[in-house]
Amino acid sequence: MAHEYGLGIVPWSPLAQGLPAGKYSKTDRGETTGAGRIEAFAGSTNPVFERFAHPSSRAWSVVDATAQIAKELGRTSAEVALAWVIGRPGVTSTLLGATKLAQLDRNLEALELALPDAARARLDSISALERVHPYMYFGPEFQALIHGGASVTSR
Repeated sequence: MAHEYGLGIVPWSPLAQGLPAGKYSKTDRGETTGAGRIEAFAGSTNPVFERFAHPSSRAWSVVDATAQIAKELGRTSAEVALAWVIGRPGVTSTLLGATKLAQLDRNLEALELALPDAARARLDSISALERVHPYMYFGPEFQALIHGGASVTSR
């Protein structure tokens, strides 16, 4: 919506506390392991923090795809994840949480990474939100009903 109306977006925590950077891994029992801030979120009643403590299967799919694309490009998963976020329509900047100068330097290298269209499409597809309420209204089926079959384009 912001892109549609010409507004910029500044994503918070594009690396999801280090998840796509390979900082954490999933055990056979579905638990998240690794050293870092994610452990502090375990048991939280805040749904945002709970999401970080127990990533969904969709989140793990994004992590796996990011790692595979990084391997193909000879880059880090963090660089691929950041390049993907910064290259999205409407994103004007992003908030990073580097705790070391070396992390910041590596994250800034993502600014020079142009993801191939196929890699971007793969990440977009894997991370796409399920078309449930209210997102279903933005799908082609509902848009056709809303516009009565008329061709409507963005501004």
